[in-house]
Amino acid sequence: MNNIAFGVNQRQLLREKGAMTNVLFMTATPIPRTLAISVFGEMDVSSIKQLPKGRKPIITSWSKHEAYDSVLNQMTAELRKGRQAYVICPLIESSEHLEDVQNVVALYESLEQYYGEGKVGLLTW
Repeated sequence: MNNIAFGVNQRQLLREKGAMTNVLFMTATPIPRTLAISVFGEMDVSSIKQLPKGRKPIITSWSKHEAYDSVLNQMTAELRKGRQAYVICPLIESSEHLEDVQNVVALYESLEQYYGEGKVGLLTW
């Protein structure tokens, strides 16, 4: 279950179902509230420390917007090899408070124009 989308009210409803209710939350980057809950003992933490057999490691990189052309070239090279690329944006829509931060809607439109319609997907939650 996506931890960001699962709020306080939903957690309370699960607690009310019974004393031994088990819930599995998955996150690659825990939100501050989740970190606090796990640090102060209200949640047990299980970590997956090894990849499934035969799985190659995932390469994650971070780039500033100034390197956009270089990132596009690298993504295109990986896609031509039959691989996949995921791009994560900090905003869903533009923000008047964060004008210099890329939003996923604008980036999606840009990538769809670059790669062609139907080649790019958009996922938010």
